[in-house]
Amino acid sequence: ILKFILEEVVSIWQSEEIRQVKLTVLDEVKGNLYYFEDTLALVVPQIYHELERSLKKVFPKTAWNVPALLRFGSWIGGDRDGNPFVTPEVTVEAVRLLRVAALKMHISAVEELSHRLSSSEKQTPISPELFLSLKKDTELFPKLAQQLSQHIPFERYREKCNYIHEKLLKTLDHTLAFQGDLKIPATPPEGTWYPSAHELVADLQVMDASLRVN
Repeated sequence: ILKFILEEVVSIWQSEEIRQVKLTVLDEVKGNLYYFEDTLALVVPQIYHELERSLKKVFPKTAWNVPALLRFGSWIGGDRDGNPFVTPEVTVEAVRLLRVAALKMHISAVEELSHRLSSSEKQTPISPELFLSLKKDTELFPKLAQQLSQHIPFERYREKCNYIHEKLLKTLDHTLAFQGDLKIPATPPEGTWYPSAHELVADLQVMDASLRVN
């Protein structure tokens, strides 16, 4: 620990006392993202889980499902207090950066989920809803469906995770295509991406319900 403290102190001593280049609004947005990516996104789910566990312990007969109690936002890049550098283009770019960060976090999360969900259809069944959802996905992603049928033919949850992952990647590509001219890029075919969080949640809930039943 002392070594890490020494490294930090020496680093500060050898750093500039003041910034030589003025921060832009988007620099502030990127700096603010640190708190969401490295802290809040990890801690908030733990708070929800701990709250649910505590409620179930005290009230075991009640089925608890804690809703979203905490919501976060930022004025950086969207404030209209007279800052001449906060233009409509800057606000759009700020929102785009936030959306990209959120999508990348979800992409990493579903990759981790895929590693953990190794259940085989040979060992346990899946729900009819998940079966129909996968059938629709195979029609939307025929090339990916062929690959999955060869590599994980009976691991249906991992299969679903792969489709979710592909949809998230297409959503990320669509978000990255936004430019400063505020023109909206062409949208991917329906069902192949997530125009809002609701569609992602719906896919996850289909898996969740199937896992609970089986």
